[in-house]
Amino acid sequence: MLMRRLCLWSLLLCAMILASGCAASNAAQVDAHLARSAEQPGACDNPRAASCTASRLIDADDPIAAPLAALERCGDASACPAFEEALGPWQARCQRADEGACMSLGRLWQSRDAEGDRARAQDAYARGCSGKDMRACTMLGKLYEDARGRQRDEILAALLYQHACAGGEPVACTSIGYLYLRGQTMRTSPYRAAMYFNTACRAGESGGCFNLAWMFYQGHGLERNPRQAATLYKYACESNDMRACASLGVLVERGDGVPKNPTRAATLYARACGARQATACDNLGLLYERGEGVSKDPARAVTLFRRSCDLNDLFGCVDLARVLERGQGVKQDRAEAAQLYERACRRGRHAEACFQLAAMRADTPDDAARLYKRACMLGHQP
Repeated sequence: MLMRRLCLWSLLLCAMILASGCAASNAAQVDAHLARSAEQPGACDNPRAASCTASRLIDADDPIAAPLAALERCGDASACPAFEEALGPWQARCQRADEGACMSLGRLWQSRDAEGDRARAQDAYARGCSGKDMRACTMLGKLYEDARGRQRDEILAALLYQHACAGGEPVACTSIGYLYLRGQTMRTSPYRAAMYFNTACRAGESGGCFNLAWMFYQGHGLERNPRQAATLYKYACESNDMRACASLGVLVERGDGVPKNPTRAATLYARACGARQATACDNLGLLYERGEGVSKDPARAVTLFRRSCDLNDLFGCVDLARVLERGQGVKQDRAEAAQLYERACRRGRHAEACFQLAAMRADTPDDAARLYKRACMLGHQP
């Protein structure tokens, strides 16, 4: 393993030296999006990933669609003869220095994710990367970034991303930008993050546009510019980045950088909610609860709050707890409401949840006092 990393470092340093000289607006639309939501598969868990690590999204035109489909049909991924048989041609082509085949082989190993497959995927991606397949370099960087313990190497991931970005792979530009934005092993640099996001966005990579939009909207390392943020979110949303659709919905609902339009916001939230964006489900539920941009419908609001909570959005859980406690649009259930408040208070450090749970436990003064104190410490404002 050490020799493999040293070889990768040497390869990347040489390559970087060589590269350094180169340069819907109505309720019917909302209903349609929600009706389709149950039929749509979820997006990749990590929206910055160059490809899904699970095979639940299979493009019929993907060159490895057949082995991925075989893997899907197997009950036990570690013992799948059809998948093993499909690997043969890709292994042979990768051995003949076909870098595209090495990239595909790495994806296949990573998709199965059985014992030893991570190391096999690393080897395949490394072969592809050495053959100048920038997608393989990006995926190899992702493996090092996401690994745990000794396997994790954010610096090597950054070198791989930088090499691939210089070689014209926009997803890699987004990935290294995110490392600079997050600033864990690497020193935080909003300027460099914005530079890489801009490069990715200009190349049509929606993740770069989304992250750059966030920086403009938050004023993080850049002068706050909601109008520019809205433009970038719109572009990313039109490129099917559902996080961007949800974020654009917030700006449109508030009239921040764009004209205020609750109806359009509802359509954007519905589209994102249908793609399992939990915050969009919660925000759409609030619109139905208030009757803004859509017809007032407390029962539908409850359904959306529950969907958001089921997708692990604690704000959705708190909104669901609130309506259950009061019996708004649903049969009153104070016991479930208390469970939801407790979940958000403990796991999400949600100040409002702690406060409301304290109020429900007024008959146990010590418990209530502890929860009020926790809510105060978390910044609850009366």
